[in-house]
Amino acid sequence: MPSARILVVEDHEQVRAYMKRALETLGFHVTAAADAASALDLMSRAGGYEIVLSDHHLFDGNGLEVLEAMRRLLPNARGALVSSEADRADIAAKTEALGVERLSKPFSLSDLERLVKTLEGRPGLGPFPSRDCPDGG
Repeated sequence: MPSARILVVEDHEQVRAYMKRALETLGFHVTAAADAASALDLMSRAGGYEIVLSDHHLFDGNGLEVLEAMRRLLPNARGALVSSEADRADIAAKTEALGVERLSKPFSLSDLERLVKTLEGRPGLGPFPSRDCPDGG
């Protein structure tokens, strides 16, 4: 039975409630944040999240920034950007560079379940290398 701790970051209350309820029904432990600031606070204070799902356009930032912070604060976590623009080439390139998945809105319960099961089976990516780290080349 699933037991991963998931952080859902979504500024639209109905979508946030749907995602939280759906994931809890699937057996996951879910915390929901309404904005980037709350998500960053939860990741730095509470930690322990294995998966972070973030909306792209947040009232106080964007999901790519949240997922970049995830890489620093939760190096073993996996993440995904949830967006109606997930199929845009620039978004695809940015999520690929971050090493995170994408989920297009609107999505079904089976889409959400498939994404989380994919993320659950992956190892964390670890933190981004520091800028002064040698590149080996």
